Order: sequence, then C-alpha cells, then structure tokens
Amino acid sequence: MNFTLLLTYGRTGSTAFMRALSAHPAFVVSEPFPYEVRLVQYILATQSCPVPAGFAPVTVGNAEYRAVLPGNQTLLDAAKTAFAESGDYSQKAQAGYGVIAAAQQKSRPEIILEKGFGLNLAPTILQTWPGSRSVILLRDPRSAFFSIKSFNKKRGYLSFGEANGDEFLFNSIVQYYMSARKLLAQFLDEGRILEVRYEEMMANPDEFFSRIVSFHGIPVDPDEIIGMEAAVTLADHHTEGHQTSNQSRSIARWEDDAEDDHRSIFSSRARELALLGYQ
Repeated sequence: MNFTLLLTYGRTGSTAFMRALSAHPAFVVSEPFPYEVRLVQYILATQSCPVPAGFAPVTVGNAEYRAVLPGNQTLLDAAKTAFAESGDYSQKAQAGYGVIAAAQQKSRPEIILEKGFGLNLAPTILQTWPGSRSVILLRDPRSAFFSIKSFNKKRGYLSFGEANGDEFLFNSIVQYYMSARKLLAQFLDEGRILEVRYEEMMANPDEFFSRIVSFHGIPVDPDEIIGMEAAVTLADHHTEGHQTSNQSRSIARWEDDAEDDHRSIFSSRARELALLGYQ
C-alpha cells in the first residue's frame, strides 16, 4: 500500500472527504468517524522518542498524534502489528494498516489515507516514502472562517485560533494554505500534489471524486464514485452536530454572513485570496 496525506485547515470538508474515500475499496481510512487516528504519523513521530506505554498520544510541536482509541481492538491490534514490524516507518505503517484493511474487508487495499495535523510531518513523509502523495483541500477562507465560528458557538468554546480574535483566525486560515503551497512546491512539480476545492466537492461530487481516484492511478468505476458521493451527503448520528446543516449554502456562506468589520479583514488579504483562486 502507498500513502496519501490530506492537508487542510479546520471546517473545510476534511471529514466528509475522508468518509467518502473510506467508501472506496482501494482506500484504507482509520476509523471511527471523524477519522482523527493517525497511525502513519504516530509511527513517524515516535522515531525521536520512546513509544509510550499503551500507545498513548504523542505531541510534536502543537500537534497531538493518536494511534489507538479506548475500547477499539482493531486499532490496538494495528498498532501492535506495526511496532512489531522490523522495517522502516513506512513498512511498519503498511503492516498496521493491513490489519485495518482486513477488519474493514477491503477487497483491494491500495492507498492509506490520513488527515494531516498542521504541516509538521508532510515534507518528511513526501521525502522519505517513495510514491507518497498529498491532497490539499482548499476552501474559501472566508467561508471557512464563518464555519469555524458557527462550529465553536454551537459547542460553547473557542478552537482553531478564534480565541485570538477574528483577524488572527482569518489570517491563520489564509497563511496555512499559502504555507502548504510553498512548503510542498517541489512535490507539485513531481505530480505528487493535487489541489482540490471544497466547493467542487459539494457542487460536482462526481467529477471531484473521479479526479481524486484518477490522481492515484486507480481506474474510475462509476458505481464506486456513486458510493463516494452518497457518503458525502449521508446524515446520521455521526454527522449530527459535526456537519453543516445546509451544504448548498455552505459553498459561499461568507457572502450572507459577513458584516462590515469582517469584510474589512477579508479585504486586507485580497491578494492572497486571489492567489488561492478566490475573488
């Protein structure tokens, strides 16, 4: 199996993306929802420190990596298998994800997929895992800004940097995308980076997921694409309170939500927005 790292900021459709890809027989995603277990990145992070007892979380910079969850035997077995492997981190990861793929009854597991956490490990993975890829999932930073604020308000706490003020929050989203592009530019030239947009995923999921599958060198099967599309819009007990309630409105929600003070903040980064493809 090879590896793909999804890079994006919070509230930009990453969980919907992961859920859709997990519905495809070639992609192996560490469950459960919302797909925050990162075995590959955990293994890499523990190369510079002892593996904690019970595979406890490991923190690198401001990122916390988890390999297991309480009560999840599959993840525990995967971690044990990975760390029993004598090879390098990519071989350990493939051994661990072999356990996950078997538990999920994947018919042809080819690609391990994880969400990134910041940009900490992305360059190292792309430099040291031959053939690894990264998908950068863009969303209009203005709409991501309001999605974060709405998400935080519903939960009664501040996350994703909102505690530092609106300007800081918006600038953090913009800067993340600009930094990702700069940091991974060399791999873009090698054809190992794909930029896609949340807006495309919501408006044209058929074309969007066909493009994702093709990027990985996997033949596009219309029936498999239909299954991925269905996963994006599926509403159940997992998505309640996590997924936006009006996905069609979410595409350009900032146009309705922005007040004058917000528009002033947004206009200060007009150049960067244009470079990201948003006017």
